Order: sequence, then C-alpha cells, then structure tokens
Amino acid sequence: MISVRKEPAETSELITQLLFGEVFTCTQVLEKWCQIKNFADGYEGWIDRKMATFISEQEFETISTRPAHLVFSPFAKIKNIASANPFFLTCGSVIPNYDEKENAFSIGGTYFFLLEGEVALPRKGNSTLLQVARSFLHVPYLWGGKNFFGIDCSGFVQVVMSLFGHQLPRDSKDQALLGYDIPFEDRQPNDLAFFQNEKGNVVHVGIITESRGIIHASGRVRMDTLTETGIFSEEDNRQTHLRCKIKRLFFS
Repeated sequence: MISVRKEPAETSELITQLLFGEVFTCTQVLEKWCQIKNFADGYEGWIDRKMATFISEQEFETISTRPAHLVFSPFAKIKNIASANPFFLTCGSVIPNYDEKENAFSIGGTYFFLLEGEVALPRKGNSTLLQVARSFLHVPYLWGGKNFFGIDCSGFVQVVMSLFGHQLPRDSKDQALLGYDIPFEDRQPNDLAFFQNEKGNVVHVGIITESRGIIHASGRVRMDTLTETGIFSEEDNRQTHLRCKIKRLFFS
C-alpha cells in the first residue's frame, strides 16, 4: 500500500492510497518522487518512487486488460518466494495473474504465494455487497485512506463497489455524477446516498442498508439512521450530515 500525496513531499496532504496490485502510469519523475495516474480511476498524485514496483509495458498491458482477482477478506497473507517473512494485504487489493490451483501469482518477475485469506474474481450480482460492507465496521476514519487500518467515506464506497465489478471514481463529488436519481421513499439496499456542505457541494457518501439506514465512514465505519433531511446519529443524538441525493448505480 502506497501513500499518494498532493505534492511531492512527505509532509504533503494524503489524498488517496494505491492498494497492492493497482497499476498506474508515471507522468512525471523527480529524483525521489513520481507523479502517477491510477489506471482504474484516473486519480493523480505523487508517490515515493522507492515504494513502487515498475514493470514492463507488456506486463502493464496484460495486467490492465485481464480480469484480476481481488482480496475479499479483511486481510490476506502472502509470501514472496524469495523471502521467509510473509506480509499482509488489505481488502480490495488486486491479485493479477492469479493461479487458483497453485494459489500463486507474479508481479514484475517476483512470485508470491497466498497463505491465508479469501481471493476471488469480482462477484456477479450484489446480494452480498452489504455483508462485505459490514466487514469494515469500526475501521477508523482516515482522510485519503482506502484500507482496513484507515478509510474515508468515498474510499470505503469505492473499495466495496470494486469487489462487485463496479469501478467508481475516487471522490464523492464525482461518484455523485453516476447512476440514476431515486426519490427518497423509493430507496433500496445498495443505493448510494450523497450529502452536501453549507455551500451545497457534495462532501460525503454512504451505502443504504437493508433497514434503509446507512453504512458510511464518519469517525469510523458505522451504521446510522437515514432520514429525508440527512443522517441522524443515535450515538450523538444529532443530525450529522445533510442529504443531497439518492443515486442508484445498478439495477439488481
């Protein structure tokens, strides 16, 4: 997992993260830093060059055009064939070139074995989407985060949706441009609810649950009450977000 920053500096704002196996193009190179563009969502930022593995154009083409397996469990444990020490991948990580019989894969000439965790191709249908979303409950909020140690609202929605074959933009304001507007009274599980700030800008997103409430990342990944005017927190006994719109990205 690699931190992607707004500017080429360790002190610069974290704007997103690259999960293991996500591919990108490098648009500018400095001595220590590389400006990148995420292939999946087009998001741009700066990464520390030494944290990335650079692959050939041929391998990039292969990885970026073939369906890839993903990590569905909160964590997966893998081992580099040349190292005695295993390491962990977080949910949503990408496993290219995965051999299901051997539980193995390769990136940039390095071979890995899967030791623990659930790895599969994106699921067809959305019947278990909320089950996967609930596995993130209590993960702490982190601006720019996309992993089980810290995640923000749009990162949470993006990762969960990717596991079911729906590739969304990184930010909530761009996610809100997708799909179909749905009246509040017609909301259904797996619909997305978007919320606005005082200026009317979309700044928050969550997934509507079976009880027609909402699961979202605010302080931590949590489940709250969704009303026609916004999100009501029983824990805080107050409205925490103003509703903007309900969107349906797909029809089950």
